[in-house]
Amino acid sequence: MVGFATTIKVLMEMGNIGDTISYQLSIILEGLPLYLSAICMSISQSFINFFIPSGSGQALATLPVMIPLGESLGLNRQITILAFQVGDGLTNLINPTLGGLIAMLSMSRVPIDRWIRFIFPVLIVLIIIAFLTLIVAVAIDYNWFMMNVEEILAKLVSFPILGGESNITILNWIKEYLESYKVKVNLVPNKNENKASLHCRIGPPKEGGVILSGHMDVVPVEGQKWTSNPFTLT
Repeated sequence: MVGFATTIKVLMEMGNIGDTISYQLSIILEGLPLYLSAICMSISQSFINFFIPSGSGQALATLPVMIPLGESLGLNRQITILAFQVGDGLTNLINPTLGGLIAMLSMSRVPIDRWIRFIFPVLIVLIIIAFLTLIVAVAIDYNWFMMNVEEILAKLVSFPILGGESNITILNWIKEYLESYKVKVNLVPNKNENKASLHCRIGPPKEGGVILSGHMDVVPVEGQKWTSNPFTLT
């Protein structure tokens, strides 16, 4: 999926059509209130997610268009990224092209139609909450800690954790950062103790809550035509 998204990005760059697409989309959305524009951007990401279920692949293909579009409409980058995350994340609950979802349903012997009937009401509630959050973000010009976010991302990007290599260095940094905010962190090492998983809990230890998960490794960059250091945030 990342390769497919890269192809889209290359085609847009070689054809010099990225700015044209952003401009035409801005014409469509310019008459709408800002909060509605943000919601429409999120909805468009939800539809694209069915064709590019990879989050990193979707970001590679769409953000070069969406970020200039948001700026032309008067939305700061933080809100554009928030709209992207909402659109990319929530529809993963019912996305039949998402390999992870289909694999988990197969292992659990749950038919996808049964799963969709079960989770769809929950998805609607989550979408309403997410859209209300977008409206609040636009209303308050959500951008307070952008510099802090950029500093954190720059640090995370700087760790060249290629697939299969040890992730202890980035884990130790994340652990120290979270512990500075009194967050309890547990590292669960593998048998060789050269890699580990990080578990942390924010809030009281009670039933319920939301689980956020992600990976820290990246794909190799050798042989690729980078115009800047791939491990430096740009």
